[in-house]
Amino acid sequence: MSNGTYQTFTIYSTLGDETWDIVALKMYGAERYANVLMAANSIYQDIVFFDSGMVLIIPQLASVSTTQIMPWNLSYQYS
Repeated sequence: MSNGTYQTFTIYSTLGDETWDIVALKMYGAERYANVLMAANSIYQDIVFFDSGMVLIIPQLASVSTTQIMPWNLSYQYS
């Protein structure tokens, strides 16, 4: 399912009609991480709307220190 190796990840089972950005919002809190999901699940990257029960790998994002975050994005801290 993945073209990379992830030491820490979660398995996610999609709901019908979910999209990459919806899954990214649910799992990471921001749609902008849809590209991370697509890279980790490259066999599905041509899919726009998922069927129910499709299994995706959700890689853990690298920690972001608050010194790297702009003040208006402080609510988007992930560990």
